[in-house]
Amino acid sequence: MLKAAKRAADVMSAITPDVTSKVLHSVADALVANADEILEANRRDLSAMDPKDSKYDRLALSVARIESIASDMPCCRTACPGLEGAGDHPKAKRYGNKQDKRSAWSGGSDI
Repeated sequence: MLKAAKRAADVMSAITPDVTSKVLHSVADALVANADEILEANRRDLSAMDPKDSKYDRLALSVARIESIASDMPCCRTACPGLEGAGDHPKAKRYGNKQDKRSAWSGGSDI
C-alpha cells in the first residue's frame, strides 16, 4: 500500500496547478448539475438514521449546502499550495467566490 501511495503522490505532483484547478471546477459544476440526484441519495441515507443522532444535521444536504460546497471547491488557493489564482477563475464567480472568507478562517489577512 505504501508503494501505491508513493506512485500516486508522484503522479499527483506532476499535475499542473492549471489542470488541478480545471478538475476542481469540473467537480463543482457536476455537484450543482447533479444536485437533485445527490439530494435524493442523501434523503435515502438520512431515512436510515435516527434524526436524534448528532450527525444527522451535519449530514443533511440542501441545494444551498451543495452550492456552498461547490463554491468552495474552485477557491482552494489558500488551502492547496500551488493553486495560487485558482480562486480567480471565472467559474469561481458563478458560485460566489468565497476566497476572502476562507482566507480569514485559515488565519489569512485578506479581509
